[in-house]
Amino acid sequence: MPRPNGGACFMVSPPNTNAMYELFVELTDQLFYEGYAEQLAQSDPKKFQIEFNDFLNTYSYEMV
Repeated sequence: MPRPNGGACFMVSPPNTNAMYELFVELTDQLFYEGYAEQLAQSDPKKFQIEFNDFLNTYSYEMV
């Protein structure tokens, strides 16, 4: 699609979700204790998903 100023239009792919998941688990374990992320995922999956989504929304596009 041509742009009015003649510049190029680039598509940016979202970051790899698996890599972001690994970063989230690593960061969470460092903030609390080793195994915390896995324990949270098992004991309260809804809270884990909320925290992971917040992480993705905060950091996903800053890393592109």
